[in-house]
Amino acid sequence: LRLTGANGQRLRNVEITRWMNGPVQIVSVFRHQGVPETATLNLPQPQCVYDLKAHKDCGRQQAVSLTVTPYRALFYALSPQPLQAVELKTAPAVASGSVQQVTATSTLPEGRQAVKLQVKLPDGAVADWVDRVVVADQQGAVVDVPVAFNDPQGSWTVNATELYTGTAATVQFTVK
Repeated sequence: LRLTGANGQRLRNVEITRWMNGPVQIVSVFRHQGVPETATLNLPQPQCVYDLKAHKDCGRQQAVSLTVTPYRALFYALSPQPLQAVELKTAPAVASGSVQQVTATSTLPEGRQAVKLQVKLPDGAVADWVDRVVVADQQGAVVDVPVAFNDPQGSWTVNATELYTGTAATVQFTVK
């Protein structure tokens, strides 16, 4: 990676950190002090770029335009292929007073995917007792969804929003 300023020269006093998550590279760009500057993050080859703070898919590109702001880190996910939502599986129905198990499985060939899991009741209200972040791998992460005896019957919806891309997977089950 190469970070250049508006003049095309290497941008100074900027810390770049990289982590690997399977085929996805997470990159942070941080300046400890100074003034905001426009810059370009040049990649060795075109990659699918995701702005993690803005929750934005920037598309496939080889150069990312950004503004380095002191004391504010920027985070990007770089992937050779477009990233997909996780796969969700659950039993089609569950009885009141029991626990429904939802399995979130990563669609990456290796590495993990972090997702925000939310459950919506039949009336559209969010079940706040199942609002959490789960890290899924290829074996899957299992989340228990408790269903009380007095919870509403009908179709419940589980949404898993992928934290790199914002793509969502959805599965429904019926409470009887």
